Amino acid sequence: AMQEVKGETLVSAKEPNLANALSGKVAGLQVIRSSDGPAGSAKILLRGSNSLTGSNQPLIVVDGIPIDNFTGAPDNGYWNRSLDMGNGIADINPDDIESLSVLKGPSAAALYGSRAGNGVILITTKSGKRQNGLGITLSSTVGFESIFTNPDMQSSYGQGMDGVYKEDLTTSWGPKAEGQSVTNWDGKSVPLATYDNVDNFMQTGVTQTHSLSFQQQFKSTGVYTSFNRLEDKGLVPGIKLTRTNLTARAVVHFTLDCEYH
Repeated sequence: AMQEVKGETLVSAKEPNLANALSGKVAGLQVIRSSDGPAGSAKILLRGSNSLTGSNQPLIVVDGIPIDNFTGAPDNGYWNRSLDMGNGIADINPDDIESLSVLKGPSAAALYGSRAGNGVILITTKSGKRQNGLGITLSSTVGFESIFTNPDMQSSYGQGMDGVYKEDLTTSWGPKAEGQSVTNWDGKSVPLATYDNVDNFMQTGVTQTHSLSFQQQFKSTGVYTSFNRLEDKGLVPGIKLTRTNLTARAVVHFTLDCEYH
């Protein structure tokens, strides 16, 4: 089975990770997103899992070259926890993609053998086509994200335990907070208050993408160059991703004229 997705469809998703942009666009394809922030990996499954212990991700092929889409070793006990290293498909700039094809079954095995047991994702990048005008494209996008909902926090009782204020405890079962003064951990007198630490800790995520490309065809030569800059600041302070892509590609078509006598 084969299904094709145009590059314009992937760009419209505005996802930092190309794998996330595939969600809902290919029948039978499931994307498992990571909770490790903007640099976290995204696992891809085609029509379910084939192995309980091995990798179930499809082979990624970009312009005929397979790339490593390893997302990190699995969790192997308390002292050998898994480490999310991101994955190779996240390094690809969606603006550079001309088309993407998904193969599964005999057609995939015929091309790539046993490596295609979980399917194949074929990515074809832009190579330069004739454009009206100069062929220069400039685009900038900004996106924001926030957590959908916060857990309900009680706001009646302050710091302490059993109705008694304790400056060295982090529990919130102290006296009822009515603005009375208490002695803080640093010896200062402060009003007894309650806090929503989850809401205070989280921040608004911001994603900025700036892209500049040139695409044109001169007689038998197609030229495509692009520069892409991604800056993604996650919901958790200190977690961010910065990615810079620079692409240059030229395709020359040769024609041989032969005459026989």
